[in-house]
Amino acid sequence: MATNDVLARQLFDEESRDLLTQIEQDWQQAKPADPAWRAQMQRQLHQLKGMAVSFQLSEAGDCCHQLESLLETFTQTTLRPHQVVQISQLLSQLHDRILTPTAAVQTTEVNQPEISAWQSWQIQFEPAADFFRHGQDPLFYLKQLSELGEMVAEPHFSAPDFAEFEVGRCYLQWHIQLRTASDETAIRAIFDWVTDRCHLQIRPMTAQMGQMPSTTANRHQEKDQLLSLRRRQDQCHHLLLQLENSLGSLPPASMMLLSQLRQLGQQNRLDVQKLLLRPLQIAYQRLPSLSHTLAGQTGKQITLTVPKTDFLIPPEVVETLGDVLIQLLRNAVAHGIEKPRQRHQRNKSETGQIKIRQTLDKLQLTLSVQDDGCGLNETQIRAAASELNLPENTAASTLIFEAGLSTADAVDLISGRGVGLDLVRQKVADLQGQIQVTSTPEQGCEFVVNVPLQRTILTCQRVTVASLNYLFLATDIVATYPLQAFEQRHITGRGWYVQVEQTWLPLCDLRQRLQLSSETSADAIIVVLKAGKRRLAVTVDQLDTPTAFCLCRADQHLPLSPAVVGLATTAEGLPALLLDVGLLFSERS
Repeated sequence: MATNDVLARQLFDEESRDLLTQIEQDWQQAKPADPAWRAQMQRQLHQLKGMAVSFQLSEAGDCCHQLESLLETFTQTTLRPHQVVQISQLLSQLHDRILTPTAAVQTTEVNQPEISAWQSWQIQFEPAADFFRHGQDPLFYLKQLSELGEMVAEPHFSAPDFAEFEVGRCYLQWHIQLRTASDETAIRAIFDWVTDRCHLQIRPMTAQMGQMPSTTANRHQEKDQLLSLRRRQDQCHHLLLQLENSLGSLPPASMMLLSQLRQLGQQNRLDVQKLLLRPLQIAYQRLPSLSHTLAGQTGKQITLTVPKTDFLIPPEVVETLGDVLIQLLRNAVAHGIEKPRQRHQRNKSETGQIKIRQTLDKLQLTLSVQDDGCGLNETQIRAAASELNLPENTAASTLIFEAGLSTADAVDLISGRGVGLDLVRQKVADLQGQIQVTSTPEQGCEFVVNVPLQRTILTCQRVTVASLNYLFLATDIVATYPLQAFEQRHITGRGWYVQVEQTWLPLCDLRQRLQLSSETSADAIIVVLKAGKRRLAVTVDQLDTPTAFCLCRADQHLPLSPAVVGLATTAEGLPALLLDVGLLFSERS
């Protein structure tokens, strides 16, 4: 399995565990008559269903779908006994389907520390009849048990005839297989509080050697270790600078050694930063198989185009964008792409096209999901909005994100509950991003997601202006030249221009633009920048070789020029400011 596939599976395991835990907690505080509670539960189940199906966990997706359907039957303020039983059974099945041993096996390709012998256990857990009446929840103990290792729990339900059914009585028991490095004492400790209210039987099976499965706790521990390593590297770097300053003038050979140490330290810090980020490509890993599954379920033909990228961004953004893309893909298949016969009647190829595009401009990530389907059906959207009593003057492209709004004819595993795009809007908002949609009837839709990134790693050109360090993205630079080699001309009312390769370009003096000083260096260098088809020449004092920098978003509260959009640290431990090329263009215009 490719490294990105392993990382994608690890992220799925972590996110699904957290989401399943939240779902279980919300069920324990059920408020059936509360629309806000039901909407929250629908969003969580819809998200988990999409994630499960994207990893071919169809049984888990079915469990989520059944729970969604069960939610729609809630009308009273309290749950009835048979509903409690149904919920417990479905949550238990969902727990088993999501947290399967297969998930742990697929993640063991990542280098992880080996441990001593793992022991397999058979556990019989039979809560007493009055288990619920004492405020106990068996799912809580099953979850605690699953955190010891790899677990499969098979629920068994034996209830009497309806006439003999007792409200609040527990009719559930579980047969459990657990593979763990913990001993029997640790297993029994989980049930210490309910030993008198359950029958518990624990029997060892055959011992096996294995590897530690990846868990959310392990991932947090790894991140903490990396952050600690980065702090130690920063301390070493500052000590090296202090040593260099205290030694004063050194022979050339010694200066070269110190320079090499600085470069090595910078590379080490960059490597740690890379480990703290995740490839954006992970967000795309699940989509091809999901599109194939959705095409089979809907009887449609689909070609999905996914970009290839080496962008590194924060893991929480990768996870959230993965969820967003799943929902947008499901929406495009369910509501956008037509069936082959209908496409043929519209003189289209029988195979629908869904294309995902990406751009990373400074610290702003833009994703586009475009299909060549039927576009938004404004009539159906407004009819559905009317049933929900939504404002009539709201644009259709805004209404589609409202909770509960759906134009599907019936509820199925893909659509019909009006949850998907509501979930997308919430997820994008969680990232402080924005989403917009454009549509052309019978030609298709395009959803555009813009997300600000707090940090990423990009190749930049470091320049020096008045002894201060600034950065341009390497992709924004066309060429560099000595300023004195070209003719310059001032045009009244328009400013300075310089002739570069027979083309007159507007000239921007960064010293003046950044209010550093008014005098340009005699040895100034021209850097030709691009923004689309436009070109702009700026003057700087010195240039370095393009290098990868870990960039952080500039805090809006810092007293920086509006042209500064990001911050980084040089190999010498000095700050470097990333400049917004687009702003320089607009001001020069």
